[in-house]
Amino acid sequence: MLFGLVRMSISSNRFVLFSIFPMARYSLLFVFLSLSATSSFGAEPPLPKDHAERFAKGLVIYQKQVKGILTTHCWKCHGGEKTDGELEILTREKLLKGGDHGAAIVPFDSGKSLLYKMVTHEKKPTMPYKLPKLSDENIKAIRDWIDNGAPFEGPLVGAA
Repeated sequence: MLFGLVRMSISSNRFVLFSIFPMARYSLLFVFLSLSATSSFGAEPPLPKDHAERFAKGLVIYQKQVKGILTTHCWKCHGGEKTDGELEILTREKLLKGGDHGAAIVPFDSGKSLLYKMVTHEKKPTMPYKLPKLSDENIKAIRDWIDNGAPFEGPLVGAA
């Protein structure tokens, strides 16, 4: 269909848009602008140079500590059948997507991550909700995991 919308002008050696459909030129302009906006505004920040080493370290932290913390303290309200605040923690992708308050994690930056801010009680609603604050050791594990890219090894529980 694109070939029907664009033809080459032999005399000027330029692409000339002609309309089979009255709105064709505006449709193509909309698609171009949409793709441009997505690629420039939705771009993720570049990975740190040492991201591979940090991911490896983060995965160890996840396996030894964070997976248990999320399963014990977060899964009841943010997994399975219940997803308070529209936040589901089953996968890394779902944490990146976030819920009502935005993305739960910002890989390599715990200071900008809502999950970290909420478990430290720096931001409301504090987590775990209406329960005592996590231990300093658990909070440090979450911080270190996020600062090392917040890697997952698959779905938190069961299958996605």
